[in-house]
Amino acid sequence: AALQRSVLPIFGEASELKPEYKVGSSRFDFRFQEAGMEKPTLVEVKLAGHTMKSPDPESDETCAVFGFRADGKSRKAPVSSRAVKHLRELITLNEQFNTHFLFVCPWPDTDFLRICGETDPTCHQAIVDAIEAGVQVNCLCFRWENGDCFYHSQIPVHY
Repeated sequence: AALQRSVLPIFGEASELKPEYKVGSSRFDFRFQEAGMEKPTLVEVKLAGHTMKSPDPESDETCAVFGFRADGKSRKAPVSSRAVKHLRELITLNEQFNTHFLFVCPWPDTDFLRICGETDPTCHQAIVDAIEAGVQVNCLCFRWENGDCFYHSQIPVHY
């Protein structure tokens, strides 16, 4: 709904919105045409589902975390193998689409998103590769009021 209402600052006015858009053997969350853009936009969305205090002891900031493991141990298998798969596919689709990997944070008072490379080096590297290849990686925070969801802010992604 936020895409249709054009309230997300990282996207222009959207038309031809298609959820669960299939490309090859994958389904991406959204495909749409942005006003003024030549190529269609392809978006994969992931939840930044954990928050913590910043790892910087000098900071009182709160960060959302992706790639977090409660036990703090690194493993070969990524926390989200689908995230890694979609990141790699977005890299290959960058010529055909404006590609976006969008983290959604449900806590409006979060200061930044941290990609947890210590516990998920595979996903961390996939994000670095995607950014270097031109995939737009962003994090948007939302707030809830009376069961409704509202855009709150865009926060930086630290990787």
